[in-house]
Amino acid sequence: MAILLLAAVAFSGCATKPVTASRPAPAKPGFTIFLVGDSTMVDKPVIPPNPERGWGQMLPMYFKDGVRIENHAVNV
Repeated sequence: MAILLLAAVAFSGCATKPVTASRPAPAKPGFTIFLVGDSTMVDKPVIPPNPERGWGQMLPMYFKDGVRIENHAVNV
């Protein structure tokens, strides 16, 4: 009797989906870079047209997804 029960449990386990199939994919690991500085780093306005850019404003172009840049620089 125990062998029959064991066989039934094993057989029913084969017909189910893997546990991971119904779970959402884990979020990509990432991190945040915080910038604190002066006018050389600050986000400068693009409207009205302004040719100046702070280096902190351009920094996100050099990173892939998963890296967030928070620029808290102040133009004083």
